[in-house]
Amino acid sequence: MRLLLALTIAVSLHNHVTGHESRTHGDPNCVPGSNVILDFFGWEYEHIAAECEHLGGQSGVCAIQISPPSEHMYAPGAISDTTWYQRWRVVSFSLENTDAGSAFQFNLMIQTCNANNIQVFADVELNHMTNEDEGNTLGSAGNSFNSVTKEYPGKIYYFFPRSDGCMTESNNIEDFGLPAQIRGCRLPHVHSGEFVHDLKTESLEVQTKLVEYLNRLVTEFGISGFRIAHARNIPPHDIEAIINRLVNINGQVPFVYYEVLDFSENYEYSIIRNHEYSPHGRIEEIRAGERLTEMFRGTNNRSLANLEDWDLDLEGPIESVFFIDDPYTVRDVHNRGINAVSSHRNRREYEALNALLLAIPNTGVTRILSSYTWPQLIVEGKDINAELPPPMNPPNLLPGGEGCDPGEYGLTCEHRWTSMRNMFVFNGLDNILLTNMTNFWSNGLQMAAFGRGNLAFVAINNGDNTMDERLQTGLPAGVYCDLMTGPGVECGEGSRTLEVDEEGFAEVVIEASDDHPIIVVRVHFTPH
Repeated sequence: MRLLLALTIAVSLHNHVTGHESRTHGDPNCVPGSNVILDFFGWEYEHIAAECEHLGGQSGVCAIQISPPSEHMYAPGAISDTTWYQRWRVVSFSLENTDAGSAFQFNLMIQTCNANNIQVFADVELNHMTNEDEGNTLGSAGNSFNSVTKEYPGKIYYFFPRSDGCMTESNNIEDFGLPAQIRGCRLPHVHSGEFVHDLKTESLEVQTKLVEYLNRLVTEFGISGFRIAHARNIPPHDIEAIINRLVNINGQVPFVYYEVLDFSENYEYSIIRNHEYSPHGRIEEIRAGERLTEMFRGTNNRSLANLEDWDLDLEGPIESVFFIDDPYTVRDVHNRGINAVSSHRNRREYEALNALLLAIPNTGVTRILSSYTWPQLIVEGKDINAELPPPMNPPNLLPGGEGCDPGEYGLTCEHRWTSMRNMFVFNGLDNILLTNMTNFWSNGLQMAAFGRGNLAFVAINNGDNTMDERLQTGLPAGVYCDLMTGPGVECGEGSRTLEVDEEGFAEVVIEASDDHPIIVVRVHFTPH
């Protein structure tokens, strides 16, 4: 595992900077006790505001992430009139209306979240506008645009080719193994293969337009950070020129993190590397979710026995945002395999993996997806229903706040699961962040356990047999309530317990068929 110093630095960066001291774009400025970003993908603004009120303070949640708030196109010819990716097809930088709501609802949502000590980070598209062949039509805010003539509200933008060169006759990406094409040519559409109008981000005029948009989100609306979508398609020096012009308010600059897709293996996307973008903020460490999924499943020559070295060759905690899945991996946009990464469709596995990600050391800032489900239709290994848009209806909340009842097509509310809520708080505790993995044990296959000093203990079984082991926990003697099944202090009906003796040992039993294959306990835990 990485040295404890790395975590000490990470905590110092995002939990203990106060006053008007200078902060970097890699500092999420979380309030003490919070490290989690919730990605409310597919949620409407008014429902996000309600969730921020429900979460309130001391929830372990640092921020929520929203999809691009700018005016977008609709998707004629898709399965429905709208689609999941339309927010990344920019018509203008107007905030008047998107499929998530109006500018008024957008503003109210941010105010509500901020009032509850939860920041709002906006996903933003700086690489391109709409598809090339939408013709003369209207955007979500009612503005007219013509993608054929490249006329968009406010001005005609500067497009490709960039001076540093696409060098293909079509001006389209033809070889994903060449960085010059990835950054200098037009990007193909997620599903249809049609190409988008990429912006000439080397142009000072285009940079200024983008900077004005980002700074308006900060100064007028209270956005605290940005996820830069398709950052890998923008040259790092253009990114740096834009980010360096972001507004600085009393020494605080917006948090920035980048979509790079560095899988670091023989894979076409990995020609663009994380380290090219991490100096300007953080990167999304997309390998984390796939690696932990493989360890849990025992695939690709990985197993839970390797858990001590799970982060080997990954970017460090102060350079990364870690996550299990995102809207792209759930839809296999990167062609890794439709189930290559766990998702909400297998709650047992998915719940365990998110808990594991929040329990192991060296994860720094962690993002959790709380999105929606849809009826899958698998044809030749692909889900042809994957482009279905978010369901525009309020969450069907279950009694007691334990998630939602999404039915076949609805919001899934993963962030409301008891285990998730408990683990958000667990992960944000400073003394947990400052502990390494201790007392590691494994049966060499799919059973493992470890402590976090004398503060916490974790055991996991995804094998074919019952795990029944007497293990050293490192904890003081006592009876502990499992955070996966109970509220954390007084174990409720159906909650598991772990009894630790005077020597710190406990009899750990996890049946192979248990709904919760992971146990997490912590001393003096107060649930949210």
